[in-house]
Amino acid sequence: MNFAKFFSDNFSFYGRRNRVQYVVATVISLVFGALMAVAEQAGAAAIAGPFFFASGIYWLSNFMRRLRDIGLGTLVSIPLVIVLIFATSQQQSPVAGIFGLVCLLLPMLIPAWDRQHGLTHITAILRRVATIDGEITDAERQVMQGLCDEPFGMPDHVKERTMRDFNAGHQDSISVDKHLSAFKSKYGKNEDLKADFARMVWMMARSNGSPSHEREELAQRVSQSLGVQGEEEGSQSYQASQKQDQQDADILPPRAKNIVGLLAKMAKADGVIEKAEIQMISDFFEFGMGLPPDLKKAAISYFGTVKNDPHSFKHYADLCIRDVMQIPASEAEEAKHGIFGLLIELASADGEIHEREAEILEYVADKFGISDEFGDGQQSDTGPGERSERAFSGSGKKDEQHYAKVLQISPNATKDEIKKAWKEMIKSNHPDKVSHMSQAIQEFAAEQTKLAQEAYEFFKQRGRA
Repeated sequence: MNFAKFFSDNFSFYGRRNRVQYVVATVISLVFGALMAVAEQAGAAAIAGPFFFASGIYWLSNFMRRLRDIGLGTLVSIPLVIVLIFATSQQQSPVAGIFGLVCLLLPMLIPAWDRQHGLTHITAILRRVATIDGEITDAERQVMQGLCDEPFGMPDHVKERTMRDFNAGHQDSISVDKHLSAFKSKYGKNEDLKADFARMVWMMARSNGSPSHEREELAQRVSQSLGVQGEEEGSQSYQASQKQDQQDADILPPRAKNIVGLLAKMAKADGVIEKAEIQMISDFFEFGMGLPPDLKKAAISYFGTVKNDPHSFKHYADLCIRDVMQIPASEAEEAKHGIFGLLIELASADGEIHEREAEILEYVADKFGISDEFGDGQQSDTGPGERSERAFSGSGKKDEQHYAKVLQISPNATKDEIKKAWKEMIKSNHPDKVSHMSQAIQEFAAEQTKLAQEAYEFFKQRGRA
């Protein structure tokens, strides 16, 4: 028995307690209390005292955690305990007995409030997958930390609490079937969330490489229970597909991989990847990054893989800015503006920029120095228009190739293609889309609109739009 884990679990005021755990703690405390009272009557007060105190702390920790789980919170449980102690000290008062009984029964009668998105059940099952064939490994913790960022996007304090639950196993006494049943009863109609849940289970199953038979069996059981259709990720055909995807991705340069990863995280941020987003990304690979057909195919294949990996968008944003720092300044500016412009397009593809998408844009803007360029940091000697123009100028020659790159189209694009790309860029950078975001991003969007208009006028003057 791991005594350190036993004491940290039972004498801690952090964590969760389900009904069974609380009832067991209460019964044990009452039994010990009765035994110690008998020992004290027998003249063994010196021995009984410390045991009685330990029993009280053991029950109190379970009591307070259970109150917190049912929504009363620590700040409410502390005065309740103080009143309980005062009331029980008045041994002749019937109020003491009634109040003590209420305090014992209250946490048993009220069901615990589940966390948003069924996180309690998801975390418990992910832990069950991780521990089914041994202790939790660093690789499994890394996967869990990544999932806290994607798809949940947890703030740090929630992420810390979730990781503690994952490591400590406060819900281990509840069976997988009960967790799944509770999850489905509340979120059974949310197909995207169920699909994400099944995907996370398979990611955890594969965290140490090929899943063991026990892990694969549990992952399949979860997927089937959730009613998630499609190829099971433990099958040989899936693994063969993954191997082919990896071979395709291996021909991509590392810098291209990092850009693809960042774009994938943005596309996945709102939970659904639209066809319009896929087309934007495909065009960016071809015209923005100038990838030949074989590399474009590899990028699309890698995009399909990396969108579901455990890394957060911050991971890829940090890698991208590291890459940008290693290339010439003129190319770096063009790369940053091209990537960030496409991120805005992706975020607004469905008509609005969601909170999660806005978080990614703000983070990337800060990492790319967009805030410094447009007023949130130190100003350069050039105006924003000159900076934006310089970023896309390359060699300085403003020809079909230059303006085609601005619109992310082929230099030989048709009138309809030019007009469509222009409208998409104007729509994506419309002031209403970014009005709730930082001043730097609003100014960047305004400059993108000016560039799009300039490109459209260029093609229009030549009879191509």
